[in-house]
Amino acid sequence: MSHRMPSRIRPHVLCVLCALLALAATEARAQEPLRPRPRPRPALDVSLELEDAAGRPLRTFRRAGQTFVLGEPGARYAVRVRNHGGQRMEAVVSIDGRDAVNGLPSDGVTPRGYLLPPFGTVLIEGFRTSLSSVAAFRFSDPSESYAALMGTPVRIGEIELHAFAERQRPPLEIGDLRWRAPPAPDAPRAGAAHPSPSAAESNLGTGWGEERESQVMETTFERANPHAPTRSVRVHYDDADGLLARGIDVFGPVDPCRFRPGCGVFVPPPPPDDVLVPPPPPWRPFAPPSEGRFATPPPGF
Repeated sequence: MSHRMPSRIRPHVLCVLCALLALAATEARAQEPLRPRPRPRPALDVSLELEDAAGRPLRTFRRAGQTFVLGEPGARYAVRVRNHGGQRMEAVVSIDGRDAVNGLPSDGVTPRGYLLPPFGTVLIEGFRTSLSSVAAFRFSDPSESYAALMGTPVRIGEIELHAFAERQRPPLEIGDLRWRAPPAPDAPRAGAAHPSPSAAESNLGTGWGEERESQVMETTFERANPHAPTRSVRVHYDDADGLLARGIDVFGPVDPCRFRPGCGVFVPPPPPDDVLVPPPPPWRPFAPPSEGRFATPPPGF
């Protein structure tokens, strides 16, 4: 004789079975090992700007996705780099394909750059010749540029900024989701060419200018990825004729930010009055610079 369960109690039995299965699944997950999951870091936010000898930003234009700056032959200029983020960064700057620190052909991953604190800025006034001086940046004829005199006239009229994030060990969150780090980008080859047809036709280069005082000090910085920058910025510069040849109207309306330093660029607010800012550390003595640490004058200087 077979016994059949009354239909009116079958839903209750099914509910009990579902509850038991859910409890078993929860206990199984609780027994799985907890995996740490890194907290994502914010991306770097940097900008590059060219200033004249008085600290005024040079006129800048955008065309076909590229940035062009109007220069004047013989005029002195400087490169302003701003860090708009909340973490330290290292800025590697090259002028006409030559590194601004050691003067060598730049591959974008040179082992030394300028350190910027969070929301900080640095003014690079020339090719660094020591810890206390630079050779000023001056717009010149391409044949008289530092790159041409050093035998590499291939990226005249081009300025590049490669920003590196600092390696960090952020707090770990406990979670039950698997996390896989994204693949690191391929490292650029040392001495690799950076084709830039617009820069090759520039009427201006950057010459080896007069010596100027520029005090810096050395410190330690560990890159998050030593083989590839986190962010890169490239600008081109030329005189009025060169920009007109590219279809840029340099005689159009004057940019209202032309004579206002920092206009149009994010500037962090000053700290409150009750915040104490520590003085800079004292200068430390260093050994005489070895070959390759700083830029050397071109032949004939």
